[in-house]
Amino acid sequence: MNHKMKWLIGLGITLIFFSACSLLNNLNPLDDIKSEIEDLADELPIDDIQGQIESLTTDLPGELDSLATDLPANLDEITDELETLTTDLPGDLNTLATDIPSEVDDIVGDFEGFINDVLGSDDIPEDIPVVEGEKDDLFASEKIVSYTTSLDFNSVLSFYQEQMLVNGWTVREGKVITEDAALLYFQKNDRQATVTLSYSLSNSKTDVMIIIQEKQ
Repeated sequence: MNHKMKWLIGLGITLIFFSACSLLNNLNPLDDIKSEIEDLADELPIDDIQGQIESLTTDLPGELDSLATDLPANLDEITDELETLTTDLPGDLNTLATDIPSEVDDIVGDFEGFINDVLGSDDIPEDIPVVEGEKDDLFASEKIVSYTTSLDFNSVLSFYQEQMLVNGWTVREGKVITEDAALLYFQKNDRQATVTLSYSLSNSKTDVMIIIQEKQ
């Protein structure tokens, strides 16, 4: 082997040596990373974490047992309430079914009374007299009797002055009488009656209205 070849081989070995040293120097950061990982592991609260896990595994069965103990009691209370409801409900429904018809009857009765008062039932009270003959626009209820008659005013006035007394009514003070109108007051037991008469020249008829009300 000549001298030049030996020199090249020696140069190559030298380059390889320096490259290996440089590589080893570049591996130093790996040592730093390893050191940081070891420091981080030392700082982790392993004991605290282990204690919390042990506490959780110790308390959890007791809490589950308590839940398993309380749940049946709560279910029993719910069952008792449902049984009470199913026991009381038929009675409440029966009471409701009994009371509703009675209340409906009362409402219907009141409504019919109102209709009779407003529209009239054509049932003239037995102690309220009306003149004989044809009567127009007759309206009658327990509280109001009204109609129109072709009789003259004086005849109708005399009729009520006499016939109210015949039917058990007595005269009250305060009557007003003019040529073509009159206002007469009567009372009987706990009732009062006001007789209003008016004569119309336009149709030569006398209008009669009698209002009956409870004595105040």
